[in-house]
Amino acid sequence: MNTPTNYHDFRKNFLAAVQSRGLQLHSIQVRGLSPQGKALFTDIASNVINPNLPTLIHISGVHGIEGYLGSLIQTEVLKSLEIAQLRDLNVIFVHALNPWGMSWYRRVNGRGVDLNRNYFPEGQSRPQNPEYEDFLPLFERNLKMKKWAFIKQICKAIWKNGLKGSAQVIARGQYQWSESLFYGGDHLEIETSEVLQFLKKKLPEKKPIWVIDVHSGLGKFGSENWLLDGAHSEAETQFWKALFSDQVVDPIQDGKYYPASGTLAAGFRDSFKGYRLFYAFEEFGTRSLLKVFRVLILEHKRFLKLKLDRMRAFKMIATFFPYEKNWREQQVLRGKESYHKVLEAIQKHDHSGH
Repeated sequence: MNTPTNYHDFRKNFLAAVQSRGLQLHSIQVRGLSPQGKALFTDIASNVINPNLPTLIHISGVHGIEGYLGSLIQTEVLKSLEIAQLRDLNVIFVHALNPWGMSWYRRVNGRGVDLNRNYFPEGQSRPQNPEYEDFLPLFERNLKMKKWAFIKQICKAIWKNGLKGSAQVIARGQYQWSESLFYGGDHLEIETSEVLQFLKKKLPEKKPIWVIDVHSGLGKFGSENWLLDGAHSEAETQFWKALFSDQVVDPIQDGKYYPASGTLAAGFRDSFKGYRLFYAFEEFGTRSLLKVFRVLILEHKRFLKLKLDRMRAFKMIATFFPYEKNWREQQVLRGKESYHKVLEAIQKHDHSGH
């Protein structure tokens, strides 16, 4: 699969697929420009919304760099959709929720905010995460830490917090150190708020919503897992497990994964209160957790505002959108097949009256 790793080319291919299916398109321009000096957009494609039908939403690029795999999956899904399928279901594709991060090969947006740690209902304070301070020396930009020094520092922090405790401290995000990793921001970012506002106006009231939120980087190389967000209902668990069995991960019960604070799923739950919501993060595995973690740390230290470091970009792509041809082809195929599996299950679910 010979594809350029460039936001603008991926967007062009997605828009061509949208046009070929005759879908409606709404484009939201975000702040900032790409390395090529061009405007950046989150594109939302949908069929004509029928208030009597349920809705399936597919999201790519919440973590910018991870948007390349999600974009490819969305483009291939659109090419494979039959017009008849669009009459039985409301379908929505949110392409590149974080286009700045996608174009600059970063997980965060232009303000350094992790959009999957950013959503909290109005008036709710951000949670404290004081233990995160133990890991701050690893993330400082001015610290040139060699590999063994890095290992020593991380071992020291893990010894203090425990292995599971360390993973939880890092994974849930933090809201005190804006210059550090996994920063969730001090207010709701426009990329998230604009999309949620548009969807709330667009969707029929109180009809069920299914959401597939595509990510990459977590898990065994070539794996596909479905992560629930920790606030899920028993009905959600039953739906996703009926389709994907042991690939479904409940972070509350599974010791290998940890729930984060302020996820996009939390944003949907708050924005669509009263709706029946079935939300899952579709996670495609790439490198080992330690390798992913180390790349994120080094990328964070080397990033210079408005200057593209090609080596940094290369490592981020290799970590979150591996160059191996077989990986890309297999994961795109899995993503497309899984989408159709969910789509067919929703149609049966709706017709059964459950």
